[in-house]
Amino acid sequence: MAERPNMGVRRGRAGASNRPEVVVDEEIGMVLIVTPLADVPRPLPP
Repeated sequence: MAERPNMGVRRGRAGASNRPEVVVDEEIGMVLIVTPLADVPRPLPP
């Protein structure tokens, strides 16, 4: 548990369910909103 082991797992599960997921990371005391990569807006190429 040195790093945050569930970050990759949560992100993968959020991608599989295809909807944003709110994750409370108690180790760092932050609320993380995890979204699938397909839903993340990307800058359009010029």
